[in-house]
Amino acid sequence: MSAGGQAVPEYFAKSVEFSVHQGAYMGRAGQIESFASNGVGTGTSKGGRKGNNRSVSPMLKCVSKERNFFLEMSASFDLNHDRLAGDPKFATIASSLSTQLRIESREAFNRYCRKACLLWSEHFSHSSLGTSAFFTELLDRIDRRGEGTIKTPWGGVVIVLHEPPRVEKYLVVRKGGYLALEMHEKKDERLEVKEGTGLILSRHVADQPLTVEALAPGDRFHFEPGMEHCLIGTENLLVFERSVDPKGMDQDLVFIYEPDGVVS
Repeated sequence: MSAGGQAVPEYFAKSVEFSVHQGAYMGRAGQIESFASNGVGTGTSKGGRKGNNRSVSPMLKCVSKERNFFLEMSASFDLNHDRLAGDPKFATIASSLSTQLRIESREAFNRYCRKACLLWSEHFSHSSLGTSAFFTELLDRIDRRGEGTIKTPWGGVVIVLHEPPRVEKYLVVRKGGYLALEMHEKKDERLEVKEGTGLILSRHVADQPLTVEALAPGDRFHFEPGMEHCLIGTENLLVFERSVDPKGMDQDLVFIYEPDGVVS
């Protein structure tokens, strides 16, 4: 339960210390009027391409400081594996994943992410990446519900800077874990892969498929407001996020499709 007495989604289960520090981080239910009436944004990615993103759905779960509302629209995303297939190391995985043409439901989203993790484990069974002491330290802080941490089914978050509107944090993704397919109304975020590997799904231009790419240390992404994206930890994955969050940390977060809470 949140400080305001409202149920907090499992995806945003918080440590006691973080809850106290943030106060009523997620309070009473309400509406995100701008998304209900507009829902349009722009986005850029690693390639710097821009475009307007149309409104998407079904049951977009909007989590904001004083909002936890379900908007009914319809969301269906075609998948493009060309970039993944272009690297010989991932061509077999791309071919197998291509049998699923689109994501149009939470069940389809979870099926796709679980399959990606399974295929990766089978293909790279003898070349799994190791985990650094830093990753282990961050994960231990999360498991102990340390100050400034958020524990999630896929691993968790360690916040290192919170000076509104600026936020810096580590996304600590366990092998087999994956984040929601999500977007933001106002938040502008930059991601840098620090260690590990995985996949990222993102859309550069409105009405285009979600592009599937492999992740490697040093990769950087820029997500402007309205751009859909999802991280999949096919191995332990550590990502550093710098963001400008005008409405407060993740107060305009929109879950298009959520993980089912089970790490593969």
